[in-house]
Amino acid sequence: MKYAFIEHHRGSYPLQALCAVLQVSDSGFTTWQQSEGPTKWLSDPALLKLIREIHTATKAAYGSPRIYQELKGRGIPVSRRRVERLMRENDLRGRHKRRFKATTDSKHSLPVAPNRLKELVIDALRMAWFRRRPQPGLIHHSDRGSQYCSHDFQDQLAAYEMLASMSRKGNCWDNAPSESFFNSLKNERVHGAHYEKRDDARADVFEYIEVFYNRSRRHSALGGISPVSFYDAWLEKQSGPKLAA
Repeated sequence: MKYAFIEHHRGSYPLQALCAVLQVSDSGFTTWQQSEGPTKWLSDPALLKLIREIHTATKAAYGSPRIYQELKGRGIPVSRRRVERLMRENDLRGRHKRRFKATTDSKHSLPVAPNRLKELVIDALRMAWFRRRPQPGLIHHSDRGSQYCSHDFQDQLAAYEMLASMSRKGNCWDNAPSESFFNSLKNERVHGAHYEKRDDARADVFEYIEVFYNRSRRHSALGGISPVSFYDAWLEKQSGPKLAA
């Protein structure tokens, strides 16, 4: 019963979190999947029900390619074309991505207002460092914003033994990973959303980043797995093979 509950809710919550709450092991769930787990073939209505659940759980962030990956990740044998067909026939689609349009022109000689946010980025840097404690030599890449060029920020990077890296002037493509993230955040969550209070917006963005984007969202650049899963696999690879006792 616990394993069936986990299987049903994997599209909404991280597998590790579900197993921890229900006090079962990841390996036990995997064994169940391979034996008693999801049926080997689902009818169109049953498959459509699963597709709708994933589509709703991701708040329409997933189109047919990622829903296909999610179904395959759950051990459900299904073809990409079948997923595409069911979604097309039932008017289910991922959020449309807006075409990139440059809206900032910093190449001018007009008066520039002071940066009144001051050292907000230093707080973010400190938070990231305390959470990960990276080894010396980590590269910190950013654009050429004045907050990153400031003496205070550069001093903080030096204190953490990080190496500063900056994109070329007026070239957003040099900062492609960050631009890609913000594009996903806007298209998959913020655009079309209406928040009554600022705290509502904060909570929704936090949920998108910490719960969905980092732990559940399947990234094509990572082979269709989440950043957390990719990072865990990388750590396991770095530790090398375990010696028998």
